[in-house]
Amino acid sequence: MTGQARYCGDLRGPGMAHGKILRSSHAHARVVRIDGTRARRLPGMLAVVTRDDLRDIDPYYSVACRDQAILAVDGARFARDAVAAVVAEDERTAVETLGVHASRCRIARGWAVWRRSEGGRMLRPFEIHQPESVQAASGLVARHGEEAVFYAGGTEVLLVMKEGLVRYRHLVDVKTIPGLSGIAYDAATQTLQIGCTATHCALEEHPAVCGHFPLVAQVETQVANTRVRNVGTIGGNLCFAEPHADPGTLFLAYDAEIELASVTETRTIAAEQFFTGAFETARRYDEVLTQIRLKRWGPHTRGAYMKFGFHERPTLGVAVALTLDAAHQSVQESRIAVGCVGPKPFRARAAETALRGVSLTDAERKIDEAAGLASADAEAISDLHGSAEYKQEMVKVFVRRALRAAVARFQ
Repeated sequence: MTGQARYCGDLRGPGMAHGKILRSSHAHARVVRIDGTRARRLPGMLAVVTRDDLRDIDPYYSVACRDQAILAVDGARFARDAVAAVVAEDERTAVETLGVHASRCRIARGWAVWRRSEGGRMLRPFEIHQPESVQAASGLVARHGEEAVFYAGGTEVLLVMKEGLVRYRHLVDVKTIPGLSGIAYDAATQTLQIGCTATHCALEEHPAVCGHFPLVAQVETQVANTRVRNVGTIGGNLCFAEPHADPGTLFLAYDAEIELASVTETRTIAAEQFFTGAFETARRYDEVLTQIRLKRWGPHTRGAYMKFGFHERPTLGVAVALTLDAAHQSVQESRIAVGCVGPKPFRARAAETALRGVSLTDAERKIDEAAGLASADAEAISDLHGSAEYKQEMVKVFVRRALRAAVARFQ
């Protein structure tokens, strides 16, 4: 600004202050004790902010960012989470104060001591196994039974363990198994092969996905938040079967196939049969979801995905695919998948039948009819995302919008 400084630390100005952040060196850590008394007494210190200073205010950045606290109030979810902040008259004092502050801050490492702020539950000790093959992973879970679970990104299973809803003594980490994170496109069969430990971010950015399955890439950009997309895996998302999730609904519109493997056999199941209820799937407890396969849509097919929600997880998700005849005069095939409104995603078969054989000139009238049929088929349930009646009405609205968007892509 003045031409007299080479580095930010050289800058001097009236009222200028320098801030530094004390960060956790461990993920899933509980802040046992933090004391800024000594740091506040140092010469040149202007302020020290700890979790105690956030007790009477909202500790989150905003209403829309409920997954990220300004400072770790009860514990650090991730390595490098902010624990405290210091403000000093110059940068050197701020940096030196961090060392003093860190010596007065105890961070208990690991899941074994994570406690909720209510003071009740904690994430109890468990053992992590890292097998080198699918068969070895399946064998470990079969041997330990209900005390074991497969573990990939951990964005879902660790949450329910922290809440005390389930307890597993053994986590079988499938990320270490070679070949399960791959994403490949087979040009001969026009099939996308997605390994179970591929992350949402990897799918979002993969050239084959962006080039041949742009709708998949688009939906993956909308999954949860940046941290979840970087860590969470597509296999974990499907196996957890959280009703308010995007990928499962989209994969139904693609007629996806899911490969499951165990010590004894490998089998393939359609995505529509994979989901059996809220947090329930057709996967046997010792089976590893190894791969998801999607067939590329032909040149006469267009699709759309639309979602709606007030929270990070969607209230409603609708995926549609329309296939026209070679002359693009009438609908040859239609696929309509609806998710997030009930216990599992479903295909709206009655709505699909209503659209088959319809000419594009009659499409508008039939789209309204199909939207009504899809709404009638929705087994909507009331929850914090809305009442069952509200969700059914939203199904009608968003099926109509998604079908119109698909039709518009033929023009």
